[in-house]
Amino acid sequence: MIRKMCILFVTGLLGYLFSYAGTDRSVLLTIGGQSVSVEEFNDCYVRSFSAKNISPKDFFDYFLSYKLKAYEARCLGWDTLPDFRMQCRLLQGKVAERYMLDLQKSEDYRLSCSQRKLSRLQSSCWVKLEHISVFLSQHASASEEQVAREKMDDVCRELKNGVAFAELYAQNPEREHFYSSGEWIPLTALVKEFAERLQSMEVGEVSSPFYSPLGIHVVRLVDRKRGVGLEGALQKVQELEGCQVKNLFFDGIESVLPEMAFRLMQVEDGLLAAYWDEANENVAEVGLLPGMARYFKMNKDRYAWDLPHFKGGIIHCLNKKAASKLKKKLKKVPYELWPDVIEKLSVEDKSLCAKVETGIFRIGANEYVDKLAFKCGTYKPDSLFPYTFVLGKRLTKGPEDYTDVLEKVKNDYLAACEQEKMKELIDKFSVEINQEVLKTVNCDGGK
Repeated sequence: MIRKMCILFVTGLLGYLFSYAGTDRSVLLTIGGQSVSVEEFNDCYVRSFSAKNISPKDFFDYFLSYKLKAYEARCLGWDTLPDFRMQCRLLQGKVAERYMLDLQKSEDYRLSCSQRKLSRLQSSCWVKLEHISVFLSQHASASEEQVAREKMDDVCRELKNGVAFAELYAQNPEREHFYSSGEWIPLTALVKEFAERLQSMEVGEVSSPFYSPLGIHVVRLVDRKRGVGLEGALQKVQELEGCQVKNLFFDGIESVLPEMAFRLMQVEDGLLAAYWDEANENVAEVGLLPGMARYFKMNKDRYAWDLPHFKGGIIHCLNKKAASKLKKKLKKVPYELWPDVIEKLSVEDKSLCAKVETGIFRIGANEYVDKLAFKCGTYKPDSLFPYTFVLGKRLTKGPEDYTDVLEKVKNDYLAACEQEKMKELIDKFSVEINQEVLKTVNCDGGK
C-alpha cells in the first residue's frame, strides 16, 4: 500500500503544491528535530488522496514514511547528486511556471509584488556574464570527463589569446549556454557555483574551468552593479511572471519569491522519496526469492482461496494421438516452458502443432478447465485444434507455493520489509509525533 501510494503522491504533488500558502503552522511531528506541520499533512491529503478513498489514518502512515525517506536520503547526500539536481530542477520548473501563471490570473498578485520585494531586488548584486559550458552527466566516465576538461582548457587559452566569447559560441554550437550574454541577472539567481566564482572575480576577468552539477564551465564577468533601479526591478518581476521562469535557477526564484520556497522543497522531498524507494527496492531484490518463500510459509493462511484452482495448462492440438505424444513430452517440463517446448516440437513434426495456455485458473473462469479438470459445464472445441486436454493439478486448499500468488506475495513482502525499515528510521531519527495535534486532524485543510 505504501509503495503504491508513493507513486500517487509524486504524480499528484505538482497539483497540490500550487495552492499551498506559507503560514504559521502547528507542529504535527518532528524528524531529527525538524518540524513537520499539520497544514502540510492536511493539504497533501486533500490535494492528492482524499478522492482516492484512502483514509486519513492510512495516509498518515504513508506521510510519515515519505518524510522519513526524504530525510534519510538528504542525510545520505542524495540531494547533491548531479543527476538528482537536474531532475529536481526540471520538476521544480513545472511548479514554478504553473505557480507564476496562476499568480498572473490573481487580482492580488500586484499587491504581492510589494515594495519589500522590489527593494530586495534593487539592493542585491546584479551581474552581466559570458560563459561556455560542457554538460557532463553524473555517470560520465573518467575518459569523458578528461575530454571535456581538455576542451575547456583549450577555450581558456583561446580567450586569453584574445578570442571573443561570441566567436567561441559560433565555433562550439554543441556547448550549453544557459545564461544569456548581456543580460543583467541577480547573483542570487545563478547556480551556486557560478555565484561563488563571480563574487571573487574582477570585471573583465576570465575564470579557470570549474565544475558544477551541470558540467564544466568557463565564465567572464562582464559587469557588476548593486541593484537595477525600480524600473529594472519591475521588469525582472514581470519576466518572472511569464514562461521565462522555467529557464531561471530556483535559488534565485526563492530569494525573489520566498513564498515559493515551500513548494519547491516539497518537490525535492517527493523526488528524494522516489530515489529512496528505487535504491531500497534494488537492495531487496538481492534476497527477494528466499525472502518471499519464508514470508509465504509464515503467512500461508493469508493467501487461501475461496474456490478451487487448477495449476497447469490447456493444450489444443490436432487429435488424440498428438495429445498422447505431447503429454509425454510435457510432463517432466515446468509448465511455464510448455509454449517453447511445443513450438520446438511443431517445427520438428507438423502433426504436433498445438496452441497452449498456461497458468493458474480459478473454477468458473475457463470453460475448458471447468469441463476437463473439474468435470462441470461444457466447451466449444477450437476450430483449428479440435482436440483439447489439460495437464496439471487441482489446488483445492489454496496455493502450494509462493509462485502461485507471486505478485501478491511480492507486494506484501516488500511492504513488510519497508515497514520494518520505517521502524528503524523512526528510532534512528528520534521521531516525535504530537498525538494531541494528530487527534484533531480532520483532513479538510484545517484543524
